[in-house]
Amino acid sequence: MTHEEYQSAANYWLKKDADSKKMPADQLWTAIEEYIQSNNTCALATGSGGFIRCTPIEYAWHGGAFWMFSEGGQKFVGLEEKA
Repeated sequence: MTHEEYQSAANYWLKKDADSKKMPADQLWTAIEEYIQSNNTCALATGSGGFIRCTPIEYAWHGGAFWMFSEGGQKFVGLEEKA
């Protein structure tokens, strides 16, 4: 692919979003919370330098925040690093 083709692909959703109709923020937040509360598993991706780890993990949604419990694993390599 050429540089222009990569740029076109990279900007595809930005262009599409510019012309799209938006859901009112309060309705969007309600839909998001309903989805989050009807599920309990997500993919937690962490990374540091050249290390990347994506782990399925169960969560609870409480007080507008995700709560996750883990016994350990390689995800902590990325969690330890600070931006």
